[in-house]
Amino acid sequence: MAGYFLKGFLVFVPVAATIGIVKWAIEFIDGLMPFDIAGLGLIVLLLLIMLTGFLASNYIGKRFFELVDKLFNKVPVVKLLYSALKDMIQAFVTTATFMPFGDLRTISYTNLQYCE
Repeated sequence: MAGYFLKGFLVFVPVAATIGIVKWAIEFIDGLMPFDIAGLGLIVLLLLIMLTGFLASNYIGKRFFELVDKLFNKVPVVKLLYSALKDMIQAFVTTATFMPFGDLRTISYTNLQYCE
């Protein structure tokens, strides 16, 4: 029973935190806008994320984000939160895009023969 709670906690907390952060960011961006258009905050947030990805892909952007990374890792409380979130996101991205053993194969457990 405790194992289910721990697994549920480890799945629920990052999902809830992500939803909360995205909701907060959309509301924050909506509050900055001088006019009220439904969905504009979401569009601006998506464009901001894409711009960040673009900047991180070029030389100047990489240097800037390396500087931010070094800065965040020097502040004690920020370092704890930043490194934990960064590691968690990298773990999800790595497992979703990286297959270290190549192709996926299935194995039949009944007679343990190689299947394709």
